[in-house]
Amino acid sequence: ILHRLFESIVGRPFNSERRPREGLHVTGISENPTMLFKTLIESSSAMFDASDYSIFIQNQDDWESHLQHNIRSRGFGDVSVEDFAMDESPTVRMAIRSPVPTFAIGLMVGMWERAHGSPCMCKVEISSDLLTVSLYPRSVDYA
Repeated sequence: ILHRLFESIVGRPFNSERRPREGLHVTGISENPTMLFKTLIESSSAMFDASDYSIFIQNQDDWESHLQHNIRSRGFGDVSVEDFAMDESPTVRMAIRSPVPTFAIGLMVGMWERAHGSPCMCKVEISSDLLTVSLYPRSVDYA
């Protein structure tokens, strides 16, 4: 279903007045697919936001449990936590191998934001065989 949705959207013009989500950065693909990639992540995150699934994160095992329940067990791919910190600011870096990476990333963004009660920054790095996603709190640059 998602493959057909993706194929039907490719080539259609995006609403030029629509502003992409702040704090979502994608590297490793060209500009046109980046906008589609971001849009699909946002829609998946909005879908998670509409749910009432509770998220509590205190350690890396909590992340692993939520990823197992929401992504792996449903066939949306394999996600592994590469780095996790809850010290001064909660951050997590994950590696994704998924047939629907935008869906998995959107769910992870939604989970992070529900667990921490605030919007996050999301950095996606795309390579030939792997996607790396970093989620961390937004910050303000006073300079």
